[in-house]
Amino acid sequence: MVAVAYTDLPSDPRVQREADALVRMGANVTIVVPQGAGVGAGLASSVVEVGAPAARGQTTLLGQLGFMRSVRAWVKEQAFVPDVVHVHNMPDYLVWSVAPWVAAGSRLVLDVHDVMSELALHRFRGPFRFLAAAILRVLERRAWLRADHVITVHDQYRDQIVAAGVPEEQVTVVMNVPSEPEVWSRARRPSGDGVFRISWHGTVSRRTGAHHLVRALAIVRESLPEVRAVIVGGGDGTSMLREVIAASGADDIVEFHQGFRPVQEVIEIVGNADLAVVPNELSVYTRNILPVKLIEYASMGLPVVATELPLVRRYFDGAVHMVSRPEPSQLAASILQIAGDADYRTELSRRSRAAAAKLSWSRFEPKLVRAVLGSGVIP
Repeated sequence: MVAVAYTDLPSDPRVQREADALVRMGANVTIVVPQGAGVGAGLASSVVEVGAPAARGQTTLLGQLGFMRSVRAWVKEQAFVPDVVHVHNMPDYLVWSVAPWVAAGSRLVLDVHDVMSELALHRFRGPFRFLAAAILRVLERRAWLRADHVITVHDQYRDQIVAAGVPEEQVTVVMNVPSEPEVWSRARRPSGDGVFRISWHGTVSRRTGAHHLVRALAIVRESLPEVRAVIVGGGDGTSMLREVIAASGADDIVEFHQGFRPVQEVIEIVGNADLAVVPNELSVYTRNILPVKLIEYASMGLPVVATELPLVRRYFDGAVHMVSRPEPSQLAASILQIAGDADYRTELSRRSRAAAAKLSWSRFEPKLVRAVLGSGVIP
């Protein structure tokens, strides 16, 4: 089988996790990604790189279309027709890059990580946002209906896909949760040096809210001078984040590691924190997301402060400290409360780990295998 993903494999564990699960079932998996996106991935499957490099978190329409053309050209060069083609969004319209194989009988599985039209409403401003969302809504619906099976990350997205006309039995929920090889559950390393450390990692953008954390730290340091934060990530908001760090006078307490990094390296950087903060903004898009970093922090047993998104409340109610909005004043008050109460930190740590344990990859791996390979496909 062939998987196609416009992403960077070492820093995007979902694609690697799913490919490895299929390989364990005996499938021969080839993953097609942009140039340079397979370096250091350590996959059990083979990797083919085509087209120009992709900048995760800074994707463009031209970049997506260029990758699609490169994939289509590579497909036409192949002498074989795979049993299964597993396409990961975004974008959904990547399914048309493998159209020759679908026409020849390949089973098409579309993995919907995010709903593009909702992200457009959050990401763009002005009248264009509604036009972009309308166009993407048409394209994503056509892609969903074209697939033999659709995989998505939670029940809310499943309901949207079914409402678009996809039969319910052709939609499977496989949550984006860490698997054991990613070692998020490793023991934390206590520092014991009196510094209160806060972690954040992921895609740097306005919606993910790292800049709100920085502004909160400028308030926190007045009462807690020993506070420090480490931020790891890349994306189209990195320049904005650096400006906020400088404007807040937080250069000396914020350590910013710019760029996406392999999972193991991220764990090494963020794993010895006393607290993690997940300050996503509220929007049409984020109301339907469960931040992966929240599950990762909880798997490590870190106490977490998070914005009270609907899915955060559903899966982590009582297990994380929630704020109604990621405003610096709310975040600062929460950080100070947790920093000053060791018993509360310990209890949050216990609860977060217990909540994450209910979302183990072992629950979803069999569903993934059935969804991708289908009952009539022999690995």
